[in-house]
Amino acid sequence: TLSTLFRNNSICTHILNQFARLVGTQFLKQTIAPIILDLCTNQSEDSFEIDPTKLLPSENLEDNIQNLHHLVSRFLDAIITSGKHCPSSIKRLCHILAAITSKKFSQSALVVVAGFFFLRFLCPAIVA
Repeated sequence: TLSTLFRNNSICTHILNQFARLVGTQFLKQTIAPIILDLCTNQSEDSFEIDPTKLLPSENLEDNIQNLHHLVSRFLDAIITSGKHCPSSIKRLCHILAAITSKKFSQSALVVVAGFFFLRFLCPAIVA
């Protein structure tokens, strides 16, 4: 079903993951590594905790939400403006995924492409 595409770990998703990692490593380094390095080396006191039960006494939920919003915006801006640097093989794969998916789930091709690109390619690199 559409809701389970890219949600399980099949041989197909494993191959797609490895392919994306193989051809997309330089793109990821160019696109998101500067933000991650800045975040890791930043000596500021910014907190990103938004679970009220986990806030430290010195933290403010609204400030943390703003910090997180700013960080997510930086990631999204970097991703959106990096299209011309994305490897042509990843673009081609996304096109093929959209074409194949639209045959079975006519209105959901973009959902599948986003599922692959974000859930299987970008997000694992960000959290790794």
